[in-house]
Amino acid sequence: MRAKEFLNEQNGDMHPYTEKQVANIMVMPELDQFYEFYRFMTAVAMAPDHDPTTETDLANMPAAYAYTKADEDKLRHGLKILGKKGKWMTSGEASEPKDTGRTSPVAKVKKNRYGV
Repeated sequence: MRAKEFLNEQNGDMHPYTEKQVANIMVMPELDQFYEFYRFMTAVAMAPDHDPTTETDLANMPAAYAYTKADEDKLRHGLKILGKKGKWMTSGEASEPKDTGRTSPVAKVKKNRYGV
């Protein structure tokens, strides 16, 4: 099925068959698609436990997470190109905590007498 078969861009409606498959889509024409949308998604990510207007080290600021040293280098390079500085909250490579389970929760395959 092609998108043009279930999306009608002229009036913004969706085909009833597709509507139930992708329920709860919301458009926000009052928000600009850049900064206001970023602020909206920050508030969504913090909900319902936190108020995004409270002062914390991460409140009202864009944040990036570098999982590896290579990712960190890319972030530093991007800041350098823009002539900006970042405040590194933590440093070093990320890793699983030592108490994280190291065995698979999936049962081992049981072979029958024929080895299958």
